[in-house]
Parts: sequence; C-alpha cells; structure tokens
Amino acid sequence: MKKLLTFSLILLTGCLAKTEKTLVELEKGEGADIPKVISIKMKQFRPTPGRLFKEIFVSNFSTKVSRGRAEDSSSRDSLSDALKSQTSADYGFSAGSPNSTNPYFSDLMIYLSGIRFAQQNFLHCAASLRNSKSDDIIKYIDSRSGSPVLVELGLRDCEKSYLGLKPDLFDFDKDGIPDYLELRCGMNPRNGNDAALSPVGDNISYLEKCKRHIPIDENADSYANKLYGYNYKIEIEQDGTKTFHIDNIPVLKNDAQNLIIFYIVEMDPSTARTYLFTAYTLLTPEAGRTAAYEFDYWVVPGNIATYTNQEVTF
Repeated sequence: MKKLLTFSLILLTGCLAKTEKTLVELEKGEGADIPKVISIKMKQFRPTPGRLFKEIFVSNFSTKVSRGRAEDSSSRDSLSDALKSQTSADYGFSAGSPNSTNPYFSDLMIYLSGIRFAQQNFLHCAASLRNSKSDDIIKYIDSRSGSPVLVELGLRDCEKSYLGLKPDLFDFDKDGIPDYLELRCGMNPRNGNDAALSPVGDNISYLEKCKRHIPIDENADSYANKLYGYNYKIEIEQDGTKTFHIDNIPVLKNDAQNLIIFYIVEMDPSTARTYLFTAYTLLTPEAGRTAAYEFDYWVVPGNIATYTNQEVTF
C-alpha cells in the first residue's frame, strides 16, 4: 500500500508539474512550417432523448504540436518521435509503441510521472484491474508494420487507480474534458477548475486550447498556433440535427496514416451526469483528392453497441 500511495503522489505531482510549467509566448513565425491540413464534417447528430449536447473534441493523435512545430507521433500517445528518441535511454521508450515496457502503464503516464526505466519494475497492477471496464478507451488494429497489432489508447483501470480516479468515470473532475485528453493536453484530471484557466493572457481557456490541439501553455494568438489550431463550427439543420465542421486539422505530410479520434460528451440536465461517445478513423489522405471528408454521426438510436469505439470510414 505504501508503494501504491508513493507512486500515486509521484504521478499526480508529475501531472501538476506539466500544468504549472513556465508559459511560453512564441514569436511570430518562430519555427512554424505550413502544415498539410484536412477538414471533417460530421452530420446528423442528435443527442440522446432527455440529454443535452455538451462538448466535442477531435484530435489527430498522429501529430504533436509544440513550440511552433507539428511533429510526428508514431506511437499516437501524445509523445513525439523526437521526444521518445531523446528520452529512450532514461525511460526505455520505443517510438512506435505507446506501451514500451509495461502493458498496464502507458509511456505517457510514465513520462508525466517521471518514472525512469530502473523504477518501472516497481509498477504493479492488481489482477482485478488488468481488464479495464471503462468505455473511454480507443482500441484499433495497427497494421503499419505488416503484422496486425491490437492497440489501446486511453487510461486503463490501473492508471486510473494510481491517479486516484475512478475506473467507471471518464471525467472525474466533471469539467467536460475526458480524463485521458486532460493528460494529453497537460492538464490535471482531478482539478475541475483548470479547464477555465487562461494564465497566458490570450483569454483562450485550457479547454479551448485542448480542443484546438495546441499547447495550453502557449499563446493561441501566435503565428504558429493560429496556423496549427483546429477550427470548430456547429450548424443547426432544418430537421433539428447538428452538423459539426472541424477545419484546419494538420495531418502527416508524407501521405502516411493518421489516427483521428472523436469524443462527444452529452449531459443529463436533471442529474448533471455526463456520457461519452467515441469513434476513430484511420485516415490516409490521398494525393489529388479533396482535403474535405464527411460522414453521418456513428450512433444508431437505441443501439448501445454503437456508442463507443466505433470506426468511421470515408
């Protein structure tokens, strides 16, 4: 129990350290490179009867924006290939895998908590927590190496336990952001107040920067972050459905496969309880094809099997 508590404190301290690091305001044009971008339109969204639409998040997990650059993330875990290469000796990371040394603790969690390679032997996952029960994990088949591999991205029950979160909740602090996205964006999933923060002085909240897929500790008005930031627009159609437009999504320039994730959050106004709907697409933009993609909302009314981890194809 003492080890568990010790590591819990280490993990939380690491997350807080990432949240409170020195803010950076990039100079106009510093290191920025014109990205290859696409746009996605999702049509025919209707909230579940008795609930309200609360939030939508779209993220290309194959890229990582930092200090005015969009870098490849082959592991799709929010750690860039460059960072993993630089820290591989200290942490045992592999650029293409989100779980290099421990199947129950992701590289992202290990990096945020500062657990070096020699210490990782002390990470223990109880048998009762090894098969995650939460429905906020994205599972897909990765065939890039030629051999199909099942990949899971999200907070597993062991990780939630060490962080003091609850396995059956996707948004522990009830700020509208899934816990896993909070960690990817550099926020604290146990602090319900950080979503509204905007200490850099640009009046853009952490929540909004997380949606735009730009660093929360950088000025959103910098040339680079305007260049890389996603744009969201919602239209109400005549039949009452919503159409979501997500534009300016940077993708890999080498015509490689991009893992794009969709999170939609609904809320029951009578109880304030929130519900999560997830989907993903493995998208390789084709040369010469329009950069605009569209699809109908993946949820089939009354079919609970279509709520989470659905694959979208175009």
